[in-house]
Amino acid sequence: MHCKKNKGFVLVETLIVSVFIMMTLSLLYANLVPVVAEYERRENYDSVSMKYIAHWARKMLIDKGKENAFSLVDGYLEVTDCTNYYQDPTFCENFLKVNDISNIYVVPYSLTEFKSYVKTSGRFSRSMQEYIATLPNYENKPNAFRVIVEAKDPTTDVISYGTIEVIR
Repeated sequence: MHCKKNKGFVLVETLIVSVFIMMTLSLLYANLVPVVAEYERRENYDSVSMKYIAHWARKMLIDKGKENAFSLVDGYLEVTDCTNYYQDPTFCENFLKVNDISNIYVVPYSLTEFKSYVKTSGRFSRSMQEYIATLPNYENKPNAFRVIVEAKDPTTDVISYGTIEVIR
């Protein structure tokens, strides 16, 4: 009779430990899946190489950009045209070519209105729309803009995006 009580106890103990392990695994899964999804979503966004390209695009705009390079139209300005927006078009053209840049945008620091425009205008690629949707809505800063660069990431050879702030 003593043996039957032990079998019941072992069964209950096994069930409790199993439930505990299942709960732990489900909590790990629930917390790990969003992190992996965010990593996969950000894989082509704001990589280190794209941040450097955005930094140098910002530097080029500040050092060699004409005054109209920050005159936003429709809440943004595409400044990829070297002749119209830069004092040294040859330098700009070489920069675009070396970094395989397809577009450089100057946008307001607060992205709320720009996000809405990108979503509804139909002027931007789907990947650009997805990238803009992932960016946070920054608070407005005086004399602050964001530079968004669309280029082939030199490490992956995939169209990627990077952004960095510009304070004038």
